[in-house]
Order: sequence, then structure tokens, then C-alpha cells
Amino acid sequence: MESATFSLARQLEHAPADLKRVVAALSQGEAPSRADLAGLPSGALAFALAAALRAGGKPFLAVVPDTAAASKLEADLAFFLGEARASEVLSFPAIETTPFVDIAPDRRVAMDRLTALFHLAHGLPTSVVVAPIAALVRKVPPAAALKRASTTVSIGDHIDRGDLITLLGIAGYLRVPLVEDPGTFAVRGAVVDVYPPRSELPFRIELDDDLVAAIKTFSPEDQRTQQEVESVLVHPVRDTLLGPEELMLAKERVSDLCDHAGMPSSKRRQVVEDIGTGRSFIGLDAFLPAFYDELQTLFAFLPKGTRIVLVDPPALERELADELDKGAREREARVEQRSPTFALDKHYLPAATLEKVLEKSAITVVHAVAFHGKPEDEEPTGLPILTPPGPDALLRAGATDQSALASELHAARTAHAEDTLAPLASWLTRFLEEAAAR
Repeated sequence: MESATFSLARQLEHAPADLKRVVAALSQGEAPSRADLAGLPSGALAFALAAALRAGGKPFLAVVPDTAAASKLEADLAFFLGEARASEVLSFPAIETTPFVDIAPDRRVAMDRLTALFHLAHGLPTSVVVAPIAALVRKVPPAAALKRASTTVSIGDHIDRGDLITLLGIAGYLRVPLVEDPGTFAVRGAVVDVYPPRSELPFRIELDDDLVAAIKTFSPEDQRTQQEVESVLVHPVRDTLLGPEELMLAKERVSDLCDHAGMPSSKRRQVVEDIGTGRSFIGLDAFLPAFYDELQTLFAFLPKGTRIVLVDPPALERELADELDKGAREREARVEQRSPTFALDKHYLPAATLEKVLEKSAITVVHAVAFHGKPEDEEPTGLPILTPPGPDALLRAGATDQSALASELHAARTAHAEDTLAPLASWLTRFLEEAAAR
């Protein structure tokens, strides 16, 4: 870790914009404000964000183009922030499917999204939230609803076992014979096992009548308890919460939606009955707006003063356009099938609204390649705020990543060279020589 940190620090210190200016640009001013940076690949950006946080900076929302970029930045941030603060890096992933197709979304992705929202809604320590732009514009349940379906169980509490089981069902946990996977729970007499998604291990809650006598972690492989803990946080693991308030509202709204779509009465009754049973079924996400007075976006959950970092503007705009276009196409196909369908903006934050949010925020735009000006015949971009500024307003850090080295290593392996690590040896030699010279 020391050599990697040294390398990045030296590169930034000798760049046109030094590390102090980069950190200042990331941390500057109250909203609305803006800074533009170039020459900060993922590793260098993570290093600079970590430096800003260590200097007492406020949390960041890092918006990246896609899942691959998010995974890399998350790993880099966890590395530079260190083990003690790695849990403060939150992942808010994108859902691969739109709500307009009858395909079950990835349950793991849904749990990760709800985990991040729970973390933020309860004000738990947060340094950076990393989100692909497709995840940023997909609407989510309101914080109040998530809090209603969350609880903390502590040793010495008096709880009703039936109420706890009901809450776990409302929150989306699957009841199973043995708890082995996140998002599941099991009940055996006075023992309730539960596996919250972000926990390394599941928890065993032992009850003595209505008293919580003990809480212990246990191994999902052999089911043996490991150590006692004071409490366990339980939070929702899906967007559609099936509590009494949500179900009553959803039944009424979905019934109206079916009537508006001209759905036959028999089919309408079946859809409403399916929702009223409180069970999850494929296609339920299409009715998410029916369960709450109004959906929110990730912005509503962020701590006050959060700075927004927008990485690689052209890629962000492409991914945003692709996501919204895909949603619009698949919604139109659903309408043509006369299926009950909410408007696109009930599920997604429109690009124009996102632009207004960004205009009122403290943002830093990180350009992979910064160009100035646009051809007169070029169509307006979806997010004009991402247009690069004039040369005088752009800070160039001059850091580089190891993509060239990775390409050389790949070429050596592909060519079955005698010494496939020769490019790495050559790079390390230059690195040591440059370090000695400085």
C-alpha cells in the first residue's frame, strides 16, 4: 500500500495542478458550486477523495458511467481509506432490467440498493456513495417507509416473536428452513435466525418468552454459533414493502390503473388480488409507484453538504440516454399490450430534473478527456451542465493509470512470450529510478 500511495502522491505533486489544489477542488464551497478536473483516473481520484475526507471533508456521491467503473472506484476507495473506514464506502448499484418487463430483477442488486438507503436514512457513518448514473435516476421507496420496515433487536428487549416474523416478511426476507444466504430468515421455536444483506454473518436471536435473551452470529455453512453481539439491525431487502399501509394504497391505485388501461374486469380482479395477498410475484416492480404516496431518489437520502463527483461526462450522458431510452421503449411496448403502466417519470428521474438538481448542488466534474467548444450542428446534450469549461477553469492533475502496462502484460501472455512478466519488471525499474531521482 505504501508504494502505491507514494506513486500516486508523487505523480499528483508534480502535476500541473498539485494535490492540494485537487483536494481543494473536491472540497470547495457550499452549493451551488462547480470545479472541473482532468488527469484523474480511478486510482488517483480515489486517492484524492480519501485525502479530502481525511482532511475533514464532507461526504461524496461519486456518479460513474457503469457497473465496471463503480466496482473499480469502490475497491480503490476502500484501499485508500483503509480497513477502519472501508464500511463507509456504499455501493448503490443499477438494476439491469427496467420495471416495464416481467423479469425478476437481480435480488442481490435490490438488497445492495436497500442496504445503502437504510444506511443513509439512519445517518450511519458515510464517506462516499458510488452509483452508476442509471442507478441514480431510478426512483426508490421513501425514507419514512423504509424506517417503518426496519428495526433494531437488542439483548434485553421485549418483542413479540410473531410481530418480528411479520416485519421480516414485510421487509422482503424469504423464510427458509436454514439460513444460508443474505435476505433470508428461519424460525425454530424460540429461535429466529436472520441474515441482513450487509452483515458478514447471519444472526441467531434467542427468545425467552418475549425477552431477547441472546444474539449470536453463526456460520451459514455448519450453523454453529460464533460470538455474542449486543444487537442486530434489520432493514428491508426489496423496494415493494408489503405492509398494511402499502398494500391498501397499492390495491386502490393498481385497480384504477387497470381500468385506465382498459383491462377486462376478470384480469383486473386477479392483479388486485395478487397484490392483496402480500406475496411477491414477477412483474410486481411495475407497480412500485402504487405502494407509496410518492417515490424518491437517492438525492433525498444523502447527508447534508454531500458533494457530487461526476466522472467522465460523455460516458455519463451516453449511459443516461441509453437507460431512459430503454425505459421509454419498454414502457411503450407494455402500453401497446394494454397492460397497466405508470408514466415513465413515476419510475425515473427525467434528465431535465436531474440537470436542475445538479445546478443547485456542489459538484466536481472529472473529465477523462476535456475538450472545449462544440460544433454548431451538434445536438444539445442531455445534461448541459457537463459541458467542459474553458481552458482556464480546468485543473489538470496529470495522473496516469496502468492501462498501458496492463496492455503490455496482456500482449506478452497472448504471444506466449518466454518472460510474460518482462513488462512489469521494466515498469518497476523505471518506477524505482524515478522515485530515486525525486
